[in-house]
Amino acid sequence: TGDRVHLDRARRTATAVLEHFVDPGSGILPAEGAGDGGLFKGILARYLGELVMAAPDDDLSRRVLAALRRNGDAVAAAGGEPVGPDWNRPGAGDPSLSTHLSAVLLLEALARADEPDPDGGGGSG
Repeated sequence: TGDRVHLDRARRTATAVLEHFVDPGSGILPAEGAGDGGLFKGILARYLGELVMAAPDDDLSRRVLAALRRNGDAVAAAGGEPVGPDWNRPGAGDPSLSTHLSAVLLLEALARADEPDPDGGGGSG
């Protein structure tokens, strides 16, 4: 919307995610279970990616992008197999459409962050 208050809220949420939600050792978002709950991690990844796109040169955005990339690297370890709820072991567990879609949303957010800027600049990565 261009309203600074929304960007400030998004920044506070992203800071809380990095400080309290992401595993401090691995940098991976927690397993959220299967079924409908398995989609929420992907929704979070999508909107964290939107924050990165809104303020790509910001220190917080760089930290968020680094966290998203750690998760993307973990998801990529599943190869072509469906992704389960635990991105530390993406090919293990009970994959569902929701958990696999979460991984797709993460990879989509990373791809968008790495796209060249249509105005002639580079992407975030």
